[in-house]
Amino acid sequence: MPSKDKDRDTKVRQAYHEATNRLRREYRDRFKALQAEVAAELGIDYKPRPTKEERAEADLKKLLDENPGLRSSLVDELRQQMAEQPVEGKPAVAEVPQSDTA
Repeated sequence: MPSKDKDRDTKVRQAYHEATNRLRREYRDRFKALQAEVAAELGIDYKPRPTKEERAEADLKKLLDENPGLRSSLVDELRQQMAEQPVEGKPAVAEVPQSDTA
């Protein structure tokens, strides 16, 4: 009988952790705000870890800043792709004036 109790306890813990994780995902912004609020109450500076997407965006920005030619070739490639496949109701990129900042 003890093995059934142990198995049940394990499943209860799993259910608790899964429910906690689901709530954290569902209310991510509120959860992060609460973390920052509690950290401030404790007198510490809190900065949430960047998400995978935010890290990738920062990595891409750094790569493009370090390699200006790559930015230009990437922009040219995207313009070409967009010109070949315009979105319905929107002008093709070739019709949009290009800026000199790229």
